[in-house]
Amino acid sequence: MDARKKILMIGTGKIGRNTCKNVVDYLNTTNITLINRSEKKAIELASELNLKYAPLSDLAKQIKSADIILAATNANEPIILKKYLENNGGKLIIDLSVPYNVEAGVGELPNITVVNVDALSKLKDEALHKREEEAPKAKKIIEQQIAGFMEWYTMRKNAPALNAIKAKLIAIYAQHPKVLANTIGFCPVMQAQRVINGIANKMRTQNRQGCQYIEAINEFMSL
Repeated sequence: MDARKKILMIGTGKIGRNTCKNVVDYLNTTNITLINRSEKKAIELASELNLKYAPLSDLAKQIKSADIILAATNANEPIILKKYLENNGGKLIIDLSVPYNVEAGVGELPNITVVNVDALSKLKDEALHKREEEAPKAKKIIEQQIAGFMEWYTMRKNAPALNAIKAKLIAIYAQHPKVLANTIGFCPVMQAQRVINGIANKMRTQNRQGCQYIEAINEFMSL
């Protein structure tokens, strides 16, 4: 959000206070003016968050000059009146009050957008519904990741045995080099690794556990 946007917060009760802190934290702005029926509370919150405050008597003036207006008071009658907003340019008004603080018909003015608690609740419900629709996809991804991890974990447990078999195959070649001396391009390390890869694949895809030693020697010698 443009930090030059002027924000007016009307009401510094529990809802107004929490809303104000969230605006400061998430929008990283202090271009906010506070107005409250009890001016003392507005002064205290403004001092705490390094904001400005104005007396309730300046309400109409502050409404006219603000770009964004947040209302959260306990007033029984609308305090944001249509006459304050006529011919005043674009504004966003968020009404968090029950009953509403915005006079009926304000939203009909050109370039004035009014969002109240019912609209916010609807947006929240829609967002929640979308998240719920994505839940099965998220669960499937988690299941795939768990399966992949367990496969990796299982193979890691077999790593010492596979490394031992590989070392033994290379040792066998070292003890009997003449057996394979005439085999063109034979590399004992590469061929041993090829055998080990095959064993690992069988363990992974065919769930073939247990001793692979004799099979490994036979396959190595056949190469």
